[in-house]
Amino acid sequence: KQWYQRRVRELASVRKEHGVLTQKCQVAEKKCTSLSQKNKTLRENEKKMAKSLKLAESHIIKTAEELYSVVQNKNNLLRERTVMAKEIELLQTQLCDVPQYIPKLDLCQAERDVITPS
Repeated sequence: KQWYQRRVRELASVRKEHGVLTQKCQVAEKKCTSLSQKNKTLRENEKKMAKSLKLAESHIIKTAEELYSVVQNKNNLLRERTVMAKEIELLQTQLCDVPQYIPKLDLCQAERDVITPS
C-alpha cells in the first residue's frame, strides 16, 4: 500500500513537472516564433538598406565625378586667364614701345591728291 501511495505521489509530481515543462516549452516556442519573425524583418530591412546604400554610393560617385569636372573646367579657365593676362601685358608693353610721334597731316596736300589723282 505504501508503495502504491509513493507511486501515486511520484506520478503526481511527474505530471506537475510535465505541466511546468510544457508551459516552458510553449513560452520558448512563442519566443522562437517571435525571434524568427524579427529576424525575417531584420533581413528585409537589411536588404532595403543595402539597396539604399548602393544607390547613395552611386549618387556620391556621380556627384564626385561632376565636381571633378567642374574643378577641371575652373582650372582650365584659370590657365586661359593667366595666358590672356600675359598676352595683354605683352601687348601693353608693345604699345608703350610705339613712338608717340604722329606726322602732321597736310590737309591742303590731301585735298589736292583727291582732286588730281596721280
